[in-house]
Amino acid sequence: MTNPLISVVIATYNTGRYLPETLESVIAQTYRNWEIIVVDDGSTDNTHELIKPYLSCICFIQQKHGGLASARNAGLQLAKGDFIALLDADDLWLPEKLAIQVEIAGNNPESGLIASDGVEFDDQKITSLHLLHGSVANKLFDSKESEITGHFHHNFFKQGIISCPAQTLLPRHLVEEIGSFGDFSAQDYDYYLRTALRFPITFHRHSLVRWRYHAESMSGHWSRRKFVWNLQILLVMRNHLHRCNEYERYLLNYEIFRTVFRTSMLAYDYGNKIDQVYAVEVLTELLQTRNWSLIVLIFKSAIQVPEPIHSFIYQVFLGLLRVCRFFFPE
Repeated sequence: MTNPLISVVIATYNTGRYLPETLESVIAQTYRNWEIIVVDDGSTDNTHELIKPYLSCICFIQQKHGGLASARNAGLQLAKGDFIALLDADDLWLPEKLAIQVEIAGNNPESGLIASDGVEFDDQKITSLHLLHGSVANKLFDSKESEITGHFHHNFFKQGIISCPAQTLLPRHLVEEIGSFGDFSAQDYDYYLRTALRFPITFHRHSLVRWRYHAESMSGHWSRRKFVWNLQILLVMRNHLHRCNEYERYLLNYEIFRTVFRTSMLAYDYGNKIDQVYAVEVLTELLQTRNWSLIVLIFKSAIQVPEPIHSFIYQVFLGLLRVCRFFFPE
């Protein structure tokens, strides 16, 4: 396929102040055969004013606020491209992002997803040097090759390989086969799991994405991000169990256990050191996911009783975690 059309789908909700810079990063692409679809998911800020200078070169639609999945699905329905590139309204691409990924996709036609590296930044500095994480990223960075392709379904059970959708390029055939985004807060993680179940995925080390951190984002302040993410992905992991075979369900159930355990411990520690009220709220919400509820209940009870009782309970659970690591090593 020569010179394929790329549909760039940008969902925005009250992020108008960042949107012009994001659009400029698309317009500046060295690869020129693209269309931009911006879906305004019921913004109440000045997005409609800031978008006006770009209306001649984009498709702009407004809808009643329905959430990120709804906005992305609306964009997918309008997309005419051979590939879909997702971009949040506050993130940025380097000029060569599409050109490099189109070439890699052409060399890996069997892949269901192409994902690049990048950095996280705020208004002052770079806050993280990589957006690819986990064992797959380690294998890529340790290799002399610039890319790695394989079946990584089990690797995604541990989450966290891809930090943001702006890193990805999706072939049209994938979208047609996998379908729309699920109605989850972590709908991108759900999409990666569904993709990895059926297709190989290509990761490449080019740093092409700038993922913006700001405390008012959907993920919240960095000190609470892990709680937000873990609560969101637990719902996705539980929902994904029915798609797995018996062995995969065993692996995924163990990762659910680990996620519940880690989140409970993090909340316990956060409550002791920073904010007990918020920690109890996290543990209460964690109970609502209905995963390993006894563990969560014990941590929730422990954090609300006096010393030295809750410290004793904490040490008991640390011992249990060591036992689990012995039987289920990383």
